Amino acid sequence: MAIADINTTQLSRKRSFHHAFDSELDREAESKCQRPGSLVLNWLQSLPPVRSLRNIPCLVLQQPLGTISPPCRSETIDDMSEDPSKSQRSASTGIIKTQSYEYSSVLEGNGVILDPTNKELRKNHDLRIFIQNTILRRRNSPPLDQETLEDNVERMAKAASGTEAIVTEFVSSDLFPVNRELARGGNSPWPTVALPRNPDYPQGIAAPKPDYHIGYASKRNFTPLELGLVTHPFTKTYMQPGKGTILPFLVVELKSAATGGNLRHAEHQAAGSGTASVANVMWVFEQAGLTATPLESLAFSVQTDSRYTAFCAHWYSPTDKVFYMSEFESASLRSTVGVQRCHDIVKNIAQWGTSTRQLRIKEALKTFKIPDGPILDVQSNTTESQGPAYEEEDNNDRDIVQASQLRSARASSAKSSHSRGRRTSRSLTSSFTSGMSVSKAPKAKKSSFRSRH
Repeated sequence: MAIADINTTQLSRKRSFHHAFDSELDREAESKCQRPGSLVLNWLQSLPPVRSLRNIPCLVLQQPLGTISPPCRSETIDDMSEDPSKSQRSASTGIIKTQSYEYSSVLEGNGVILDPTNKELRKNHDLRIFIQNTILRRRNSPPLDQETLEDNVERMAKAASGTEAIVTEFVSSDLFPVNRELARGGNSPWPTVALPRNPDYPQGIAAPKPDYHIGYASKRNFTPLELGLVTHPFTKTYMQPGKGTILPFLVVELKSAATGGNLRHAEHQAAGSGTASVANVMWVFEQAGLTATPLESLAFSVQTDSRYTAFCAHWYSPTDKVFYMSEFESASLRSTVGVQRCHDIVKNIAQWGTSTRQLRIKEALKTFKIPDGPILDVQSNTTESQGPAYEEEDNNDRDIVQASQLRSARASSAKSSHSRGRRTSRSLTSSFTSGMSVSKAPKAKKSSFRSRH
């Protein structure tokens, strides 16, 4: 039979020559194709199936109303908030980074507990009353006018939609009314010597590097005698952890959602710097022969992404022998009510820092003892993390302080650059952490916390 005798109409409707034989006529044609003379048909049959050009995959861009198409893959909040190019673990060492949800276990393993519902804070009567009556109180001064409130809402909305100076917008707005007598600093790594460290846990807390921090100025907040103690090589590591401030009590972590930042990452970073602020004051009191109460060593942190702001209190529990980070208030920066709330809380914290807290520190400095003996230079390793921890490079909000750091902070750090931080032997500072322990950790001979020197 000739090739022309085959029903070509039926073949054209098939996806391939291999699937072309369905009817009796087709099967008859198939048997004839096996004859030695049907070389062309035998060659066509040996070809692999080819997708028809009429069945090209396409995307359906329109669907009937009322139907919801399933996503291509299951997405979570982490997928939407994290930069997929950033790994949450170090590929070489397996270190858990602060942007990972697992980092809370690193904090807990070293004695820093996150308290998002302030459950633990409410158990402490003194702290609970102080937060309610001092930090969260309504101010007697007139509130911001409506035009100012709306202007700040617009500023934060513009900052959230771009990758520009979110830090500059926040700290220069009415959301952050800090007294001029206080000093400002940021974007500099802090020593980790004061951070709690559990030797039985494989990873230490990452070196703090807050975006912004508020503390005392050298000349405006201390007398010459007190300033001599503050700037002494033995005390500088604890009293001036970051450039530009002395004993900071308010740290700020800001993230830009446009560059992949999120408040969880800001919370993990603030946990380190807030805990260090508490531990530094505890060390000052101990060197003065005193024991700081949770209220006396209290510190605060602010985390914001220009949409939502969270306020946390950092404190040490002598009963539980751990540090807590308790979130006690939040505010939406998309409303004028939230802007006014943020303004009042920051102003109350700043006022407390220049009154009650500063007076208690000045009293402790009266009995502060500088030990005799040689002072060892340890500035080279004061920014190293303990154990296998690390110093993180935060690429989110790289504009921090580069555009907003005040020149006064640079000047004060330049004046004190000649006296780099020093400290004595390990025995002098190890007593600071001797009273701390990590829950559920094996007891060491002296302490389950230690500072690396």
